[in-house]
Amino acid sequence: AAFRKGTSFSVVNKLTEYETTQIVRSGDQLVSNQQSSVGNYDLSLNLAESGLAMEASATDAKNRVEMPMALPVPIEMSAEEGSFALALPVSAGEQAQPASMQLDLAGLMLTDEIWALFDPQAKLPRDPMALTLDLQGLVKNTLDWFDFATVAARMDAKEMPVELQSLDIRQFLLRAAGAEATGEGELEFDNTDTTTYGGVPKPEGSVDVTLKGVNTLIDRLIEMKILPESQAMGARMMIGMVAKPAEGDDVLTSHVEFTEDGRILANGMRMR
Repeated sequence: AAFRKGTSFSVVNKLTEYETTQIVRSGDQLVSNQQSSVGNYDLSLNLAESGLAMEASATDAKNRVEMPMALPVPIEMSAEEGSFALALPVSAGEQAQPASMQLDLAGLMLTDEIWALFDPQAKLPRDPMALTLDLQGLVKNTLDWFDFATVAARMDAKEMPVELQSLDIRQFLLRAAGAEATGEGELEFDNTDTTTYGGVPKPEGSVDVTLKGVNTLIDRLIEMKILPESQAMGARMMIGMVAKPAEGDDVLTSHVEFTEDGRILANGMRMR
């Protein structure tokens, strides 16, 4: 009731050169040892009747997990910088409301000890990895998310209290092991039709995807004996069905369309 009358809740958190260590033991035996640190970490969160908004960013983040009873070597990773932003409506309404999510991770690194577990001969490039995702859309809340009891009951009954009406994939990027995937697209969803796609609202629109270095990555996985030749052949056939060669070395592109009558076309070829 307080939120509906205008009450808002805000949190601002700023950390500099923050470190934490968590150690769990069973008697004299080490169960886990986790060490985390960041150079700078900023978090802001605001919750009001108008919606939920959150932004977080960090630089020079490191995490090391040692679990000797479960893992042969410690798991250690780091990231030069990362950010996350989320905006969601929380009130019910007849009109669709904007929602968005952004994720950006740069300079992701694994230690040589982890790489050596599956790539001891260093056949895969160990360049820093990256992940970027930028989504915007329109959603319609069929009930007020502040009505916690009703929301829980609907979720227990496997009824979603929100309808995704449109999705704009403004940017997608995944770069790792010498390969890269990028994409963008726009989709609209018919929430009155959940039979065409087996329980999922029917999409309409298109998505464009570009793959770089995928065939080279497959060759390296075969050489490392991680991917059998038979499975690699099947993967290449699937990629060949939905993607076509583009300008450049080992570059593939795909234009995927979701039509109003429920068809899926990849570069004009019907897939469904």
